[in-house]
Amino acid sequence: MVVAPRYDNYLDAWETGVRIKFNCFGNEQEVGFFHAYRDGVDYVFVDHACFNTRGKDIYGGSREELLFRCSMLSKAAIEAVWHVPCGGVTYGDTNLAFIANDWHTALLPVYLQTSHRLVAVSHGYAWECLTPEGGWGLHTILGEAKWKLRGIVNGIDTQEWNPVNDVHLQASRAGGDGYTNYSMADLVEGKRRCKMALQAELGLPVSPDIPMLGFIGRLDYQKGVDLIRDNYDWLMSEKVQLVLLGSGRDDLEAALRDMEARNKDQCRGWVGFSVKMAHRITAGCDVLLMPSRFEPCGT
Repeated sequence: MVVAPRYDNYLDAWETGVRIKFNCFGNEQEVGFFHAYRDGVDYVFVDHACFNTRGKDIYGGSREELLFRCSMLSKAAIEAVWHVPCGGVTYGDTNLAFIANDWHTALLPVYLQTSHRLVAVSHGYAWECLTPEGGWGLHTILGEAKWKLRGIVNGIDTQEWNPVNDVHLQASRAGGDGYTNYSMADLVEGKRRCKMALQAELGLPVSPDIPMLGFIGRLDYQKGVDLIRDNYDWLMSEKVQLVLLGSGRDDLEAALRDMEARNKDQCRGWVGFSVKMAHRITAGCDVLLMPSRFEPCGT
């Protein structure tokens, strides 16, 4: 089950009729629940005025307003497993594990009080969380529970991203625009064709001899996008092409637009996210830039 705020009127989510009340910030609050089922996963959306009246400004407001919304989501997530029928029955607490994402549901561990397992994004980060520097004040609590702390590294779908059968590179799906599937046996020619197709699609000069650099990721200082911005003039002087795809901080989104505007023959800044374009950048670029300042999942 995935529990999320109901920020909008999602077409495939139906109202369950379930409404519950609980105390939050000293006042009684009432929430409703909407349910959608997609690809084998139950999605439960929490309906409350603090979520559905924000329009597109879902992360805005004062710190107090943000804390209230996050508290509401955390409490509603705990209640959902007991009250929302998914497929006619509720989940209950049998063989149940909560995954608490930082910030928005960071209060879940407080409300739950106990957990059967703690999961970090890598083995190295699990160890780091036990140190005063990496635990950020929680290292003592985590140290007492380290017997149940494990690191599980994020994986990749090797079928979806394998250029041999990547659907975003198939000529039939690409509309005959030059993309092609390739393997280790024809890596050089296959990557060359994908690179030229990517150049053409993005409106860049088409040449297999121009080095092409790519960046795909969240636009945040953790990811080091500002390092690309600050070294942009030098990169352009090296006569490379630069393709960036991502969304995030307003100032870094503006930086992507500015970099493209300054050198339209060498740079493309795609603000937003496109699964198809992410696959094509990966398939066509000579170098993928990953200038992260730190990566908890990388160790």
